[in-house]
Amino acid sequence: MIAKVASSNLGIEAGSLRGRYFGIGSLMTAAFRKADAFIATTADIEQRLLTDGFAPSRIRRIPNFIDSALFHPVSRKRRRKRRNS
Repeated sequence: MIAKVASSNLGIEAGSLRGRYFGIGSLMTAAFRKADAFIATTADIEQRLLTDGFAPSRIRRIPNFIDSALFHPVSRKRRRKRRNS
């Protein structure tokens, strides 16, 4: 099982779960211990998993990002040209 942790430290999500969510965080941490690997999308998430005692060998950082050179808003000029095509 692979667990992807996509956000942390916002108060409503995963990351460091100890002492959070009225005791449910500790249960979630225990359940996560059964995961074979973790995908952390940021260095902060990776650090929080390490803080919670997960082995570094089970954590891989794979950022969620968009290549802004490839994906970006189209200029107004280009939009007009496309509409008229």
